[in-house]
Amino acid sequence: MSAPASPSLLHHASDRNLHHHIVIPGQVLVSEPGFLRGHGTYTESANSYPSSSAPRWTIPGSDTHAEGDNEECGDAGFLTEFNGSSQRHHEKSSRLIACQAGTVRRIHRLLSVAPAASPPYAPSASVGDLVVGRVSQIQTARWTVRLGPGCRDAPLPLSSVNLPGGVQRIRTSEDALTMSKLFAPGDLLSAEVAKTSPGGDVVLHTRSLRYGKLENGTYAHVPSHLIRRRAQHIVTLPPRVGCDVLLGLNGGVWIQRTYPTEWTTGMGTDGEDMAGTAGAEALAEDLQKVRKRHADTPMDSTTAKNMIRVRNAICCLGEVRRMIDPDTIVAVYDESLKLVTDDLGSMLDPAVIVKITECVRR
Repeated sequence: MSAPASPSLLHHASDRNLHHHIVIPGQVLVSEPGFLRGHGTYTESANSYPSSSAPRWTIPGSDTHAEGDNEECGDAGFLTEFNGSSQRHHEKSSRLIACQAGTVRRIHRLLSVAPAASPPYAPSASVGDLVVGRVSQIQTARWTVRLGPGCRDAPLPLSSVNLPGGVQRIRTSEDALTMSKLFAPGDLLSAEVAKTSPGGDVVLHTRSLRYGKLENGTYAHVPSHLIRRRAQHIVTLPPRVGCDVLLGLNGGVWIQRTYPTEWTTGMGTDGEDMAGTAGAEALAEDLQKVRKRHADTPMDSTTAKNMIRVRNAICCLGEVRRMIDPDTIVAVYDESLKLVTDDLGSMLDPAVIVKITECVRR
């Protein structure tokens, strides 16, 4: 005879201490109708998930001696146990399930899971933020851009991007058919937040000439709270480093070589010497030529090694949870020159990380 299942850790929870309980991916939050899906959750049809094969999730401290045939505390759901009821709800059509590890938050009928790791970027997003993301899909008259863990994909409307040559006109159906020539799935791009919503959704745009497709460089992702807000997020490191860094407030960081002076000689930086639409289009054309030249020109080995060293320095700062800005990047970069010469991958060894980040942890 199987041993009776012990009461769940959450069985006697109350509204006041609900946020103290940890859930894991796949754990059923509620199988009752009427609840709204928030961040960190998804819905699933209960009929498509047989109770006999449902896995029994456990968390640290749970009693694992109960047999699987005892259904006293089965998949009735986190919220059912939370309310003190162990009655099963197989007749319900759907249920709400956690898709990330964290703590449960409830606002009336809205359930969400706050991640146990670093907070996602989307809830703190502001209009004007620079972000670095990856195109995930092409949809009708828009792209969707992946910003990082815990964030919904952000839409980038076709009407919010610069057309080739900087042409200013209404987008047509022909533009919609050639969207993949601008950004294809998997492309990295820099963009600006154009709109936010209380639910954490953001809308992007790349109307500024500073933004667009990112090529011939390297990418790193760090927790978004480590990127300090500053006046300028596109920074040029000292000439001895020879790299430009785009510090996305979503945690995406792009590193590329600094454009040689001869590439930008004679090109208006902000269009002061140009007037009207013709001047803007000429500047856009010049910038596109420079970016194409950058994308098509291979890097020498010294520049490539410097870029890798900068990327590893940023990853080291992320590992020790220190703020990432040009000063800390250069400090860790200089320390790595003393300890690591050829094998740049060794910068990410735990013992080396501790040594080269000591200068920013004092």
